[in-house]
Amino acid sequence: MKRPGIHDIRCPYCGRRADFLESSARLYGRDYGPVYACLPCRAWVGCHDGTTNPLGTMADEHLRGMRRRAHEAFDPIWRLNAMSRRSAHKWLADQIGVEARDCHIAMMDADQCHLVEAVAMRWREEGHMKPKASRADRRAERREKAATATPPDLNRANPDCRACGGRGLGVAMVDGTDDKGRRRGWTVRLACPACRASSASDADHKGNHDGTKEGGSADSRKER
Repeated sequence: MKRPGIHDIRCPYCGRRADFLESSARLYGRDYGPVYACLPCRAWVGCHDGTTNPLGTMADEHLRGMRRRAHEAFDPIWRLNAMSRRSAHKWLADQIGVEARDCHIAMMDADQCHLVEAVAMRWREEGHMKPKASRADRRAERREKAATATPPDLNRANPDCRACGGRGLGVAMVDGTDDKGRRRGWTVRLACPACRASSASDADHKGNHDGTKEGGSADSRKER
């Protein structure tokens, strides 16, 4: 009698109903979760985490090996590049001529696995493989850009002060280092000598001083 929640899966090699094993330790030497297995054919398929839903179709030892090789060829495309996993699967579906919803290596047969390997290898040979830079490389790149940054043009026309309506905002601070003396780029702060309002940049000052709708400092709004 079939247990509730257990799927009726048939072995594609002998046709018998697959056994549901709550632990895969018998097959792998350690438990990776439940599996549907046909022990005489040495064919099985695992389940999605926390469910009894199969990950794909049952596979014998030969097909499992082919699926592993297909994963090894295809997975770096989305693991090491800007392409997202979903986009990579959609691209693969277009390449091998299947629907995107059916483009899962766990559902592929031997011929499709061969095709995945060939497509991934061609994509790599075309020079598309550009691994993501490590965190240390990205940090070094940012430091290099900061060290070679061009200081802002301080001779440009000063914007109007929206707090008091006056003109002639002056440069209050130009800072290219942090408290440890490391170059972090340039920071320009503008200040209005009339109302003592300041902003982080002229773009901010054109709108308001402190992020409020009215603009200006709290003192300047009280004076008005």
